[in-house]
Amino acid sequence: MLRMTQQDLARAIGISFQQLQKYERGANRVSASRLFDIANHLDVPISFFFQDIDDELLRQRGFSNTPADIDPALTSEALRLMTAYNRLPSDTVRQRILEFLTAAVSPGTAVEDPSSSEPVS
Repeated sequence: MLRMTQQDLARAIGISFQQLQKYERGANRVSASRLFDIANHLDVPISFFFQDIDDELLRQRGFSNTPADIDPALTSEALRLMTAYNRLPSDTVRQRILEFLTAAVSPGTAVEDPSSSEPVS
C-alpha cells in the first residue's frame, strides 16, 4: 500500500486533483506521457494499467501483441528465417544469402534495402 492520496499523486505529476479524478472516472483521456508519469510516481510499469485487457478486444480494436498481427510479413516461418540469418557468424555468408534470395525473388529486379537509400541488386 502506497499511502498516497489522489491529491498527493496529482501534485506529484503536476495536475489538479479534479483532473486526476476525471482520469480515474474515465471522463478525460490520459495521454501516454501522463500515464508514464503516473506509472513512475506509483512505481509500477505502464503495463500494470493494461493487465486485464482481453487479447481478443485488442485485436478487434486493431492492436495486438503477436508479431504476425503487428506485421503480417512476420509469420513464424519468416521469424525462423530471420533468427537463423542473424545467427550466421560471417558477414560474407549473410551477404551472399541476401544476394541469393534477392535474385530468387525476381531475377533482374532490385529489392529495396530498408537501411540504405540504394537498392540491393
